[in-house]
Amino acid sequence: MATDRPLFTSAWPPFRKPRRDFFKAVTTSLAVAAFGGCASAEDGAVDARNIREDGLVGSLFLPKGPGPFPAVITLTGAGGGIDEPPARALAAEGFAAFALATHGVHGRPSGFHDIPIEYCERAIAWLLRTVKPRNDFIAARGWSRGGELALILGAMFPSIKAVLAYAPLTYVGLARPRRGDDRDQSVRPAWTWHDKPLAFKPLPRAMMVNPRDPTFEDRYGIPIERTKGPILFVTGTEDEGLSQDPTVGCDRAMRRLDLFHFRYRHEHWSYDGAGHDIEGPPPFEGPAEGGGSVEADRRAVADSWPRSIAFLREAAA
Repeated sequence: MATDRPLFTSAWPPFRKPRRDFFKAVTTSLAVAAFGGCASAEDGAVDARNIREDGLVGSLFLPKGPGPFPAVITLTGAGGGIDEPPARALAAEGFAAFALATHGVHGRPSGFHDIPIEYCERAIAWLLRTVKPRNDFIAARGWSRGGELALILGAMFPSIKAVLAYAPLTYVGLARPRRGDDRDQSVRPAWTWHDKPLAFKPLPRAMMVNPRDPTFEDRYGIPIERTKGPILFVTGTEDEGLSQDPTVGCDRAMRRLDLFHFRYRHEHWSYDGAGHDIEGPPPFEGPAEGGGSVEADRRAVADSWPRSIAFLREAAA
């Protein structure tokens, strides 16, 4: 699908990735190395299998029963790997859930940079062809930099019919965002499209919060208004995982959607005192390494998980 992309130049704030993201990637990589290409396995209420097809790496979880089921692609943060718990829990709620690895696991690049969006496009096509979701419904659900990617996929591909973004960047970030690097060609992009750094046209100046001092969302924002379905943002007010406050960014994203008269449901759930690590599923057991407190994160996850399932079911109906 065609997108409007100027030359990619930027000046980004520092990016601080929670240690939990790193340990999740290491744990997942060890699990994948141990189980390799097992065809299938059963786990309680869901069927699970490792996917190594069409160059894709991930884990597919399916509810018991004949289907078809609405589908969800789950995406990790900058640490990479395969984040299975949300996908497994989504399958238990009646969704075909594909935990897709973009990097940081055997069979994918180790580092978080130059990740081709075409890889995710291939995953969408693979789901449509092999899983055959009910009514061709596919949602993208991501956390942190994976939330940014989920928003990108919704903006670029009409096959994505809903987006859930947890503590995301709401603009196209670099692999290691730093201030003052807009002229530094050594700073690598996080995402590419047709072998070029991904970028979109800036927000029209008349729509900017302050045309004399554009925000990151104004200059490098994701055109989320192109998304062909509802969008949900979930943040915590004490998020320290990204130095660019996701709560502020998601408020600006909501403003952008309203400016474009976005016709689908769009909501921002912001949880007081919660931090970065709120993507679920419950129970949240800590530690709260991305800011906030364990108790606030626990409340955020316990409240947002069932509500997000209802959000997805409504979107897929």
